[in-house]
Amino acid sequence: MKFLRNLFAPSLRNRLLVLTIMLVVLVSGSVLFIVNMEIQSLTNSKLQQDFTNTYHTFKRFLALRNERLVQSSQFIAEFPVLKATILTKDPETIRNYALSPYDSPAKLAEVDVFTLTNQKGQVTFRLDRPEKSGDTISTLPFVRKALEGHTPSTNDISIWTIDEKLYQTVTVPIYQQYLIGTLTLGKRITQEEAALLKEDTQSDISFLLGNRVVASTHSDIGQVDLLRSYLVKREELDAAMGEGKTIQQEIKLNGERFLCAFSRASMESDVVYVMAVSVDQALAAFRKIENVIVLVGLIALVLAIVGAFFLAKEITAPLRTLVVGTEAIRAGNYEFQLELKSSDEIGQLARSFNEMVLGLKERFLMAKFVSSSTVQMIRKEGGEVRLGGERKNVTVFFSDIRGFTSFSERVEPEVVIDLLNKYLSKQTAIVTKHKGIVDKYVGDEVIAIFEGEDMVDQAVLCAVEIQREIAELNKANAEDIRVGIGINTGMAIVGNVGSEERMDHTVLGNNMNLGARLCSIAQAGQIIISESSWRLLKTKSVRTKTLDVVSVKGMSRPMQTYEVMY
Repeated sequence: MKFLRNLFAPSLRNRLLVLTIMLVVLVSGSVLFIVNMEIQSLTNSKLQQDFTNTYHTFKRFLALRNERLVQSSQFIAEFPVLKATILTKDPETIRNYALSPYDSPAKLAEVDVFTLTNQKGQVTFRLDRPEKSGDTISTLPFVRKALEGHTPSTNDISIWTIDEKLYQTVTVPIYQQYLIGTLTLGKRITQEEAALLKEDTQSDISFLLGNRVVASTHSDIGQVDLLRSYLVKREELDAAMGEGKTIQQEIKLNGERFLCAFSRASMESDVVYVMAVSVDQALAAFRKIENVIVLVGLIALVLAIVGAFFLAKEITAPLRTLVVGTEAIRAGNYEFQLELKSSDEIGQLARSFNEMVLGLKERFLMAKFVSSSTVQMIRKEGGEVRLGGERKNVTVFFSDIRGFTSFSERVEPEVVIDLLNKYLSKQTAIVTKHKGIVDKYVGDEVIAIFEGEDMVDQAVLCAVEIQREIAELNKANAEDIRVGIGINTGMAIVGNVGSEERMDHTVLGNNMNLGARLCSIAQAGQIIISESSWRLLKTKSVRTKTLDVVSVKGMSRPMQTYEVMY
């Protein structure tokens, strides 16, 4: 089960394996199908040709046998003694002559049927049934034709059914200046005769009469299957054969397919003879070729699966390493490097990946020196950065550490930097928490921007939390670090300034300067906001205190300020 789950997992290796297997199966199956169709076509064509030749051989066999009967009957019909005996019209005289131990014409012809009639078609002698002497057989088609003076040709095959036995017969007229009678010679069609026909034609031969098989070279089960198939389509076959046609059909006899030809023995007879050629035996040699193709296809499939497995493994193993590396990069591990030393496309991909990681690492480090507002602007612009800006209503936030200059003069630089980073990091985290954006650091001063409907509340609450957190940090420090915070709200220009080679994304304008002035007059631990910010303040969690009107440098008139109490 685990193997099947792994096999059907949606991985590149499995897709390569499945694709390879499908291609091999498709190619092998197509080749097998094309070869099989071609073999079937060639075999059917060859089988039809052989079948036609065999059928002609079968017909020639019957015609040759008929020719011998015709020659024998014509030869015997010219015997003067035979004619003189017939003219006596004495049945006993005729019988004695026909059975004479010395010059009997019946023994001379070596036939099973030897029948003489007078000019009216009455039997004067019958070798197989002497008691039938005196019977009239003029209604038999072949006898009637002879009485009419017709001499049969080698193709005039007649079948006489006597006591459900079949006889191939020939009837000729006997003349003595005028017609004095007829002579019929016949050879019985037996199982042995069918076997002889099979030897000559290399095909199975059957003779059907009504609803039974008279003679056949098929097995007993094959004879039953043949008769059943004939009886099922008897009306259709009889109608076609009645027009002198030979009907070909493929029939399964005793589990083996045969191409069978149904034909009338003669137009005046109900006897049907069937010649059958085994289709399966004709295809046997080609089936071996098909089996070889299948075997080769299976071997090719196994080799393809094994080859595809190792090829997929060789391709997907580095890709899995690349996936691991991608996950590591996404997790922030910019130290990850692929160790693939191949010189193929995978090796080139690994080297490009390592170079990309170094570039990402450089950009990640550089991003620490760029304000988050700049990063957001670049993302918003889709990588197309141009000089210029736009007017926005924003709340500016300034936070400055008081007495930091004197502190830095008397403390080691390493300690100063460490302490400064600690306090700036804390302030930055709080600004981000309240949805503000740190615009830049200017020495020990933090400049942040707040936008949106609740920007004043967010800026004020941020300032309150910063003052409280710094108070907590001071408990663990020997130095008493305090900050003064100024907040102002108004229109400002937000955009990119500088040159095409070096830009800075910042906020400019008089309201920006006013926020800086408010920060400069704020005492340690104090939060001062402008009147414009005070008017927009909605939070009830803080109180404000009105301060004296102050004159601010750059302002034409005094400005009302407020202190946030916390």
